[in-house]
Amino acid sequence: MKINIGELNQPGSQLEFSGEDPGGDFFSPEDGVRLQGSIAFEGRVLNEGQGFLLEGRVKATVVVNCDRCLEKFSLKLEVPFREEYRK
Repeated sequence: MKINIGELNQPGSQLEFSGEDPGGDFFSPEDGVRLQGSIAFEGRVLNEGQGFLLEGRVKATVVVNCDRCLEKFSLKLEVPFREEYRK
């Protein structure tokens, strides 16, 4: 995903974003993980003056094998992220 930060030219300005990605090639068969549905994401970009702060969440459901009984099961994931980019 690309985010156009051209409008964030003043410190304190921010841009919220959200979307979905089909994630078709996110995992390879060797990973033992299969994506169930799409990958959803949401967050914001904030101009901090000296750089930009990118933070948000990624949500997805994956199908994995239980290590104990080897049965497949669905696992919901929700992962926060926070990255700082300096000028």
